[in-house]
Amino acid sequence: MFARRLQIEVDQDGRPRPCPLEWLDQFFMRHFTGISGLDDTLPVAEGRLEAGLDVDLNVLHREFEKWLRGRKLIAPGAELRITTQS
Repeated sequence: MFARRLQIEVDQDGRPRPCPLEWLDQFFMRHFTGISGLDDTLPVAEGRLEAGLDVDLNVLHREFEKWLRGRKLIAPGAELRITTQS
């Protein structure tokens, strides 16, 4: 549906795992950010997000990580990784 397929993982204690679909749905489907540039996103599975070409991956990463940390869904030392899939 969208031009890019993204893999989103949370690495805690050296153990990367796909970001839960529930988290993706809560953040991207409810538009918590108010950033119209993130409107062209669609969570499709655990750790999988489809996005349009206008979605700035740096903004996506920053805002999603801020949201996860603000709700204490990830530990302070955890790392959020967003990679483009072919």
